[in-house]
Amino acid sequence: MGEIDEQQMKDSDMIYNQIRSAGYESWEEAQRAIVNIYVPERTISRAGISHAIKRLEEYYKGVKIIPRPHQLETAIDRKFQFMAVNPVNKKIYTDQDAIVFCAKDVCVPPMIEAYIKAATLAGANLEHIDSMQALLGRVRKYQDEIEAKVPDTVGDEIDRCLHGINNLG
Repeated sequence: MGEIDEQQMKDSDMIYNQIRSAGYESWEEAQRAIVNIYVPERTISRAGISHAIKRLEEYYKGVKIIPRPHQLETAIDRKFQFMAVNPVNKKIYTDQDAIVFCAKDVCVPPMIEAYIKAATLAGANLEHIDSMQALLGRVRKYQDEIEAKVPDTVGDEIDRCLHGINNLG
């Protein structure tokens, strides 16, 4: 695989471990994730990405991947299926351990306000509180300028959200 320095190896290890633990069923899915998550990130070395790609390609060739169906029954957020990446620490979050609320939802600003109060009482650092205040401002601006609506759960979302039933096949 050629020479690789310490930082590039750290980058490679991080990508390799995150992609493997994310449970992609195929090499193609893993490649798409690498391209979408890591390639645009300017703080990750290109050599580290290349090294991880070579390692992951070998992993997917040599290991029989047992398909892991979407775990709707264990999902925290059943309305949305997603994968999100923190661009700073590169941690990956999914509907198995995170939730999504739409900025257009008129209930989100009061929810963020309640969160700020709870986080303050819990002892969150001032920077976190400030970042949540900034988020609240961005959501309010979005609702004022783009869209605001009463939230709903309709159609096939009802069985999915309430009972964990996937009517989508």
